[in-house]
Amino acid sequence: MLKHLIILALFTLVNQAQAQSVTIGFYNVENLFDTIPSLFYEDEFTPEGRKAWTSDRYQTKMNNITQVIDQMSCDVIGLCEVENESVIRDLVQRLKTDYTYIHITSSDRRGLDLALLYKADIFIPSKHYLITSPYREPMAIDGKLFGEDVSIVICHMPSRLNSRAVFDRSFSALTRWHNKVYDPKRALILMGDFNWSTTEKSIRKLSLSRDDYYAMLTQLDNPVGHTFKDAGSYLYDGTWYLYDNILIDRRLSNGAISTVQHCGIYLKPFLLFESYKDRHNINGSYHKGKYNGGYSDHLPIFITLKL
Repeated sequence: MLKHLIILALFTLVNQAQAQSVTIGFYNVENLFDTIPSLFYEDEFTPEGRKAWTSDRYQTKMNNITQVIDQMSCDVIGLCEVENESVIRDLVQRLKTDYTYIHITSSDRRGLDLALLYKADIFIPSKHYLITSPYREPMAIDGKLFGEDVSIVICHMPSRLNSRAVFDRSFSALTRWHNKVYDPKRALILMGDFNWSTTEKSIRKLSLSRDDYYAMLTQLDNPVGHTFKDAGSYLYDGTWYLYDNILIDRRLSNGAISTVQHCGIYLKPFLLFESYKDRHNINGSYHKGKYNGGYSDHLPIFITLKL
């Protein structure tokens, strides 16, 4: 038995030595819902619901999201707009990549939850919980990422259909958590669909706390930018917005723990389509209210850290 333990320990050390980089991703998967009516909220995504969400549509959606996540090949990836743990379990079982997952049911009135997929030999979680917030609670996960103590926080901030005050209150809740609960000994990775530009006052206030503690990745290596003028991760009425972002602790970017190798918006031709006179749109499940059979109305993002 001791011989086997020694061999296992050596194998683990060799694997860690060979791990030269780690890729962290985030993807708003746009209503990854099953077809079963919810008991807790008005569920549009059922065969009889407003979205006419049939089993065939669910299978198409699940296969599409699986394709994207497998091709991204992240070591850790946060997801938003998933309905429940059953959906995440279905997703993980289909993926070629061997992921473990963390999911917590939120109090969102539309049933939109958050989840984290991770490779168990890269990230070892120790604690996870929802951060108290008046709207769409962020999810925090403490653990070790390539041996370093980190806190990963996944957010889905209120949409711009709400008032600015709603967004500010939600971000203030995150700031309170950061100032009173978060352990600064842990390197912080904050990812999500912020639904507002990272230049907004509330986001800047958080990013400048603790002596500019975060490196904000607003200048992404953006392949969309080679084709479109004002590119981003989300497209509305012909205008691109960078609503999805990853903010990282400076210790992860300045060489103390790692350095940023590259980062960007993950883009493949199948994630876009031309709708009219060469005008591109994101290939989502729906387009202008009609079923489109695509992937998501957001593009995924990623950052690769060199150890």
